Amino acid sequence: MCVTTNKAIKCKRHKEKDFREIMPINGDNYNLITMGANHICSLESVLKKVKCWGDNKYGQLGTGPLVFSYSEFPVEVVNSQTELSDMSAGYNHTCYSDDSNKAYCWGDNSFGQLGITGNKFGTVLVPNITQGRILSVASKGNYSCVIDLDDKVMCWGEMYYNGIKKIFSPPISIPGVSPQVYSLVLGLEESCVHDEDDFYCWGKNIKGVEKRSIGKIHGKIQIGDGFACISKSLGVDEVACWGKNDKGQLGVEMSIKESLVPIAPLPWTPPLRLFMPIATPTPTPIWTPILPIRWPI
Repeated sequence: MCVTTNKAIKCKRHKEKDFREIMPINGDNYNLITMGANHICSLESVLKKVKCWGDNKYGQLGTGPLVFSYSEFPVEVVNSQTELSDMSAGYNHTCYSDDSNKAYCWGDNSFGQLGITGNKFGTVLVPNITQGRILSVASKGNYSCVIDLDDKVMCWGEMYYNGIKKIFSPPISIPGVSPQVYSLVLGLEESCVHDEDDFYCWGKNIKGVEKRSIGKIHGKIQIGDGFACISKSLGVDEVACWGKNDKGQLGVEMSIKESLVPIAPLPWTPPLRLFMPIATPTPTPIWTPILPIRWPI
């Protein structure tokens, strides 16, 4: 596992007691740290190099030919740019956009995650998108999406669209989204972009793109497996969630199986008993051996 401080990224193995410093960082580069299923990538703050560590079975470290299967220390991503504006990792691939508004990816391409056909190790300039006008990039699972400076959304890899999960490579354009897109929010079953007031989503149970009006949006937005939560402003700050509730994901009674509109979780109240009473142990009987009876002869 890894943690960040204001000066460094520190990691430790499963059975290690102490964290060890992996990479120095500064506050400006904190938001350019991203984690995949078994790899981590970051912008190294001193030499301005993109470095990754962890699993390299599918080329997740961006080192070119697979000369090693993993690295516990940061290794430099080949042909990576030094000035990044955004970076995001999926399961086994990573994509970033640089200050020239171009998008690059590296890692696994089994599901079209690099936007190309075949395999290529090292960084790949994503084809069929408006290179030179990329504003932001986001990755999740086995796919990625970008927003360009014209508020156009392009996606590639394996994702749900029109209710069907399939591989899209080269990238496809997502029609019907807002003319003023603020950011991308990707999940495993559903993908969304949003403007100031509305979400525009596509995915497993959606035909095309669905508009959802939920009021003023700010703060962190996250999509889980079939559900999502946002922070929204209705005069006061609150959290609202929608989607599946079969395991209480929305923070309301599980009799509500799902909600298609955002609802606020119920206020937390402490349980009547925080701890189960400790049962009094039943004493173990002590058996006294019975000596055999000696009958008189």
